[in-house]
Amino acid sequence: MKTKIQIKSIFGKLLFEFEKENNSTKETLLEAFKNDAYLHGADLSGAYLSGANLRGANLHGADLRGANLHGADLRGANLRDAYLRGAYLSGADLRDADLSGADLRDAYLRGAYLRGADLRDAYLRGAYLRGAYLSGANLRDAYLKKVYSQNTILPEGTLIAWKKLQNDCIAKLEIPLKAKRVNAIGSRKCHFEYVKTLIIYDGKKRIKEAYGTYDNSTLYKVGEITKPDSFDPSPLIECSHGIHAFITKQEAIDY
Repeated sequence: MKTKIQIKSIFGKLLFEFEKENNSTKETLLEAFKNDAYLHGADLSGAYLSGANLRGANLHGADLRGANLHGADLRGANLRDAYLRGAYLSGADLRDADLSGADLRDAYLRGAYLRGADLRDAYLRGAYLRGAYLSGANLRDAYLKKVYSQNTILPEGTLIAWKKLQNDCIAKLEIPLKAKRVNAIGSRKCHFEYVKTLIIYDGKKRIKEAYGTYDNSTLYKVGEITKPDSFDPSPLIECSHGIHAFITKQEAIDY
């Protein structure tokens, strides 16, 4: 049985329609691109577009809230002013969305799931990224001027942080007044220029020293300063150079 699917604008105007056996929104959209249909402001909210080849697609102003774009090829796509709140652009099987070179100027990405997404060379000026999940996203050479991201969760001054060490030990750390600190966009994980170890818990027992989980060379000793090999002040990469820790104990335990 043939199914006709229509793509309308956010104002209800018919932009394109396509009919075929076992039709889907994804196939209709791809057919629209083949026919150079004008899809400015298309209403694609909640659409299932996983794995779709949308390379170079013009989706300027499209409503893609809650859309499943897991593994979609969006290289060079025009997503300027697009509404991507809660859109899903990643997945557990590592088939992440490719948005390299995409135009995301003024796009609304609050709550969008972009874990591991490729955003190299993407143009993000004016994009709204507060609440976006960007853990592991590749933002190398992305244009981020005037991006609206989450406010830093790290205050100035001396503060306390928590870190998991080897053998599930938990360290209570002091971040000195002058130590540089940063948390990545969309992440709760923080990294610091240097830290002072206050307490190390091995279960309910206190111990004097323990090694970090990353390697066997970074030693944390109670009462002493620990420094990494270097410190990266950029908020674009979650796992970069620095002493990694969390600002709550439970987050460190759960990590």
